[in-house]
Amino acid sequence: MTEMQRRFGSPVTASGSVGQLVAKLWPLTQSDIRRAIGNLAKAINRGHSLVAED
Repeated sequence: MTEMQRRFGSPVTASGSVGQLVAKLWPLTQSDIRRAIGNLAKAINRGHSLVAED
């Protein structure tokens, strides 16, 4: 949660605000997660191909 707070610069106090924040950011979070997984998969594939060539 601190990462979200840092990223958007507003401290979240009430649980209601958390719900609204999550609802607002959910699509963005989903695309961030997909991008991170894609980058991780590419890095793993590169690692495997390097190991295979060795």
